[in-house]
Amino acid sequence: MTARFEVNLAEMKDLSTRRLPRGRQGRRLLVLPPDPLLVTASRGDQAMIAAIMDHYRSLDAGWHVVIGCDVRTDRTRAIPDGAEALTLYGRGAGIGRIRDRIHGEGITDCLLVGADVLDGSFNPVFSLEQLRMLHAARMAGCAIGNTGFSYSADSAPRMREAFGVFPPHYRFAVRDPISLRRFADAVGDRGRRTADIAFLLRPAADTPRTAASRAWIADRRDEGRHVIAMNLHPVLDRSDGVDSRTLIERYAIAARDLSASRPGGRDLAIYLMPHDFRGADADDHCLRPLLQRVREAGVPVFHPGAELDAAQCKAILADCDLAVGARMHLLIGALGAGCPIVGIEYRGKIRGLAETFDLPADRILQPTAFMESSRSLQAAIAAALGANRDDRRRIRDALPHVLGMAADNFRLAPAVGSPVGVDPV
Repeated sequence: MTARFEVNLAEMKDLSTRRLPRGRQGRRLLVLPPDPLLVTASRGDQAMIAAIMDHYRSLDAGWHVVIGCDVRTDRTRAIPDGAEALTLYGRGAGIGRIRDRIHGEGITDCLLVGADVLDGSFNPVFSLEQLRMLHAARMAGCAIGNTGFSYSADSAPRMREAFGVFPPHYRFAVRDPISLRRFADAVGDRGRRTADIAFLLRPAADTPRTAASRAWIADRRDEGRHVIAMNLHPVLDRSDGVDSRTLIERYAIAARDLSASRPGGRDLAIYLMPHDFRGADADDHCLRPLLQRVREAGVPVFHPGAELDAAQCKAILADCDLAVGARMHLLIGALGAGCPIVGIEYRGKIRGLAETFDLPADRILQPTAFMESSRSLQAAIAAALGANRDDRRRIRDALPHVLGMAADNFRLAPAVGSPVGVDPV
């Protein structure tokens, strides 16, 4: 671990004895996003933040939502309409000053968006920074909570100490059964099961930006085709033995050969759905070349061109027969819309999502499985199309319970508007 990790962890432990009284009464919720710099450039992050804002507005129009952001954040582009911005990241401030800033802003509640950034698997220093912010809010007198997060097989062992700074009765929300088991093994009995908050996102079907996509899908289905939403992203390159350029070829070959093998050879159409627009990690680094390759293969294919927001993506996924991809929140959007999936595993996150819906194990693939051949991808897609009705039934049956678990991120404690599991104030 770096010296910065050690210093910040020591600060967290030291601040635990210096708590301020609860600030002025009001309804000011601080949301700590998974990406404080770009905030909503990932459609998954956008979906989670939108679901949080919708929920608090539904409780009481008097709630003010404040987004913690970086000093470099482009507020005009990154901060959602109706939210305020509060610069907390990028200043190099000690935890005591952060606590004082939160207290001075009159923040009453703080919700840390868990996602996949709390277990240290990507960056232990940033994971600690997120918990440090939540701890600062607690010591500023706020009611605190976190939305469900993944705990991967690659989690950083030292994160256990950071989770341990919080009082023993605090229960961290974890978003899938596999993560909950891993968290219990690593940290102890400190977790509670929820589902990803993005399941609560409401789709936006009838918008100018969705019109062209939905019309194209409707036309392909009128031709008797199955429409498959596909996503691929360059972050997969960080997995051992995986090269996204090869995966582009495997996707294109799978689309071509599957279409040729179906009755009449005119059975499939491919809808390419970008779901992340963050620089080098943006999905279009893979989807634009894939668009050309699928066209060359003679399979009908569509790319929306303009950026769609998370609610628009969810509405489009509801029109599709199947979603194939490795973006966790694209698959969450599909399942929440009732659309079956074939998931490409990444850091052990996707399998827990399939288990939540009792989907067959062969709906989840390791990307290394089709680096040499597209056959395993073809087989998984063919199996999912063949069992489409059964998978839709499984999703339909599980969804009410999943939505209930997602809403558990918002169970209120005695302090009005405070998520359950909070440190009492």
